[in-house]
Amino acid sequence: MYAYHTDVNGLYRADHRMDAPPRLRGWARTDSKGHYSFRTIRPAPYPKNNIHAHVHFHVWGPGVPRQFVDDLHFADDPLIGPRQVSEASTRGKFSTLCGPERTTAGGQLCTFNIQVPAHSNFR
Repeated sequence: MYAYHTDVNGLYRADHRMDAPPRLRGWARTDSKGHYSFRTIRPAPYPKNNIHAHVHFHVWGPGVPRQFVDDLHFADDPLIGPRQVSEASTRGKFSTLCGPERTTAGGQLCTFNIQVPAHSNFR
C-alpha cells in the first residue's frame, strides 16, 4: 500500500515541481488480516481551491493488481458538503469519510476500510 497527501499548506511539494514525488508519502504492508497503519500529519486542503483535504492510496501485491482506491476524507472538514456525506453514508464500513477520534496523546485517529477490486484500474 502506498499513501500520499498534502502538507499543512495544502501542497504536495514545497518547490511546486510536478516531476518530483510528494513530500509526505509512505508505504505499508498489511498483516495477514489486511490491517495496516500510517502515522502522519493531517493534510490541508489545496490552497485557493474548494477541494477538501484528503489522502490518496494505491494498493498492490501478491494476488492484488496495482490500483487506485478511494481517497480518505475527513468528516469535520468544512469543505465537505452534503453530497459527500450522503454518498459516504451509503458505503457502510467502506465509507470514505473519517470522523477523527482524539487519542490520549492528543493526536487524531482515523479508521479507513478499503475495498479492493479484483481488477486493476491503474492507468
